[in-house]
Amino acid sequence: MAKYLAYQIILQKLMYNTVIPRFPKYKDDIDKILDGMGWMIDEDGNCVGKKVTE
Repeated sequence: MAKYLAYQIILQKLMYNTVIPRFPKYKDDIDKILDGMGWMIDEDGNCVGKKVTE
């Protein structure tokens, strides 16, 4: 379920700020999946690509 929710957040079909309050038990797994795939959540709750610093 966490993987499905993470993919929906990435595709912007669901918003992180609405998913986490409804499914708090999946928060850690969703965060790990997003981080592992190079995504992060900005201050507005949008899923954005991580900035690469060189």
